[in-house]
Amino acid sequence: MCINAEKPRFLLVPTPFGGISDCPKSYLPLGLLSVATVLHNAGIETEIVDINALASDFTFSNVAEDIMARQPDIIGFSTVGAYYHLTIDMARRCKELIPKTTIIFGGPQATLTDEATVTAFPFVDVVVRGEAERSIIPLYEAISGKRDLMEVPGVTFFSHGQVIRTPDVPLIEDLDLLPDPSYELFPSINNLEIIYVEDGRGCPYRCSFCCTNVFWHKKFRTRSVERVVHLLKKLAFQYGNNKRFVFIQDTPFLSEKRIIQLCEAIKRENLDIRWRCYSRIDHLDETIVHKMADAGCDNIFFGIESGSQRMQKIIGKKLDLSNTINTTRLAFKQGPSYTVSFITGFPDETVEDLESTINLAMALKYDCGKCRDIQ
Repeated sequence: MCINAEKPRFLLVPTPFGGISDCPKSYLPLGLLSVATVLHNAGIETEIVDINALASDFTFSNVAEDIMARQPDIIGFSTVGAYYHLTIDMARRCKELIPKTTIIFGGPQATLTDEATVTAFPFVDVVVRGEAERSIIPLYEAISGKRDLMEVPGVTFFSHGQVIRTPDVPLIEDLDLLPDPSYELFPSINNLEIIYVEDGRGCPYRCSFCCTNVFWHKKFRTRSVERVVHLLKKLAFQYGNNKRFVFIQDTPFLSEKRIIQLCEAIKRENLDIRWRCYSRIDHLDETIVHKMADAGCDNIFFGIESGSQRMQKIIGKKLDLSNTINTTRLAFKQGPSYTVSFITGFPDETVEDLESTINLAMALKYDCGKCRDIQ
């Protein structure tokens, strides 16, 4: 796997959302951007490919040929479960075109299936597990022949007929230690209507259908309000107030005190921006939502998942549905719009459970709804 190039070129490829009508052709892969920033700051030639802008119909051969025409020495693929097959097909084709290229997988799906991935797909040279910011430079050095791959923390690979897993990388406890993402590394940044901002990582809840608590080891961390607002100011200056900012984290708004601090800081800095976030309905009330709207929030996304109290317990969501309708109507009567998410097809779900979900969805009268079949 050692590369002969004096300074290997690193190419990063986001998850392909091909054929999904409600996904944009181009989106900002914030996780890859954070990794790219670390590589770039270390003086390593790094490029992110906006793969979703390359081919809307995803003819994998053509996309892979475009990727390999850039002559990368190392390719890092981001992975999520629903689109893993697309990433695997692309990676396989890239390896066929230039076999000496090192293929790296990272992200939730590869992390949770690391041993199976390197065993089943020999064209995947390494899986980087969990947060990659601390392991990516040592891995680059190993691929460059400057250290042993066994010394790199948080990686999985196949060697001499067996799977090797090095010790996990500890989570980054203080997210303020990370550099602000270099948004200019994403080639389509100026064309995006939405810019993602990382407010924190992880989730303290343990929903059975979600990989977040496993990927982040059930830890929940946030950046300081000061760092978040500083980044918002910088982005608004660089890309204009007409962009819509999205706090991209599963549950960033869990602390009432922190929500208020952030909203007050946005107001204090006179940031005339529009933003949206993700939350849980049981962490919102009329006062908090009003504060958020006053600070520029125009949409809140929250998942209810099931309208059955029985299923709430089974899937670990544990929402009290008895006050959901009233809470939603009171909180949002003069506030931002809201998007509600439901999931159907749970293994233990009955017809009665599904009917309860449909009835709740109809009663909520939300501005936008999303429903996914878990199977």
